[in-house]
Amino acid sequence: MIEDKVREILIDILDVSKERIQPQSSLIQDLGASSIDLVEISTALQNAFDIDLDDVEASRLVTVEDAVAFVQLALERKETSAGKHTG
Repeated sequence: MIEDKVREILIDILDVSKERIQPQSSLIQDLGASSIDLVEISTALQNAFDIDLDDVEASRLVTVEDAVAFVQLALERKETSAGKHTG
């Protein structure tokens, strides 16, 4: 499940407990992410889900819920795009 993998990534990078990671948790304010952590999170999400995340999109990842929603959307776009090419 996407949410579980996102949580796993956040736990690993931010060294926080699973209980602290709630959908509405702010990556910076609640979970203590630094700007370097945010770059690592972005890279980890791209690698884990084989998606692209540009700087503008990365800057919109404010909460855990934002990260999960972005991954879901990126995977849907990827699936739609792949469907068009195999058509």
